[in-house]
Order: sequence, then C-alpha cells, then structure tokens
Amino acid sequence: FSSKQKNICDLGLAAFKYFENNDYKKAAKLFVKAGKAEEKMKQILPYRALQFYRVASISYNRIGNLKKAVVYGEKTTKYAIQLDERTRLASNLDDLGYFYSELGKYRKAIDRKKQALEIYYEKVDSLNIASIAHNIGYYYSRLVDEDILWDENSGYAANYYEISHNYDYWDGFNKKYP
Repeated sequence: FSSKQKNICDLGLAAFKYFENNDYKKAAKLFVKAGKAEEKMKQILPYRALQFYRVASISYNRIGNLKKAVVYGEKTTKYAIQLDERTRLASNLDDLGYFYSELGKYRKAIDRKKQALEIYYEKVDSLNIASIAHNIGYYYSRLVDEDILWDENSGYAANYYEISHNYDYWDGFNKKYP
C-alpha cells in the first residue's frame, strides 16, 4: 500500500464524511479529486474510481448541478462496464436518465433508461422494470410536445406506460427519482 494509495483512500474517507453530513458540495469536490488521483495511478483500481465518481454524481445532483452529475455519472458508467458490474451499471444508467430528463434532454434520458431497463429485464427486477418503463413513457410523452413525430412518440409512450402497468406500477405519490 503506497503513500499515494493511502492519500487517495484518505480523500475518499473525508468525502464520505462530508456526504454523510449532507455537505454535498464539499463531498463532490473531494470525490472528484479522489477519482482523478486514482486515474493517475500506474495501476488504477477501477472499483475505487467507480465508487468515487458514482457518489460525486449523486452529490452534484443533490446540490442541483445536473451537468456535473451527468459528467461523473458517465465516468461511472465507463467503470461499471469495465468491471461488469451490471446492477451498479443499471442503477447509474437509471440515474443518468433522470439527470438528462431534468436538463430537458429527453432523447438522452430515454436512451439511458432503455439501457437500464434491458439490464433489469435480465435480472427480472419487476419494481425497477415498472418504474423505468413508466419514466420512459413519460419522456416519450414530453417529446410529443416538441416533435413532429407525434404519432410515433405517443405510440412509444403508450407502449411503455402499458409495460409499467403490466408490472403493477403506480405513481400515486408522484415523487421524483432519485
């Protein structure tokens, strides 16, 4: 365990303390610093980089900086794919879909949510299938407002709402995710 590795771990631990105390701005900055330091190592520990960037993305979302949440969410995706961490990848893609939707980038949101949905189908995760299908339906309905492909997008929206319904999804609380 080198001194550089110890410093990276110390940065990560400090960042987690800030995160636990709801100081997401400081947490995000330290997680990014730790992730970048990890990437500069001769032998990168991809799982550590994945964790640092994942929580940086979540932290940036919590302070309302969705552009940075997307940047570090996409970095998380890279490491989750490299490590074949399918559940973490699905969760991260789901979050990215939400971030993109909040930025008004519905096509990107749909793309990321569909990628997550595919993984949840593999895992037979009914709750996430239903929730994500509902979100995709909603995003397609938002495209109906801005596209000339009204028939096509409204049809896609209806299809995904039906999938959601078939998995007993109910959005009665109308809460935002994540």
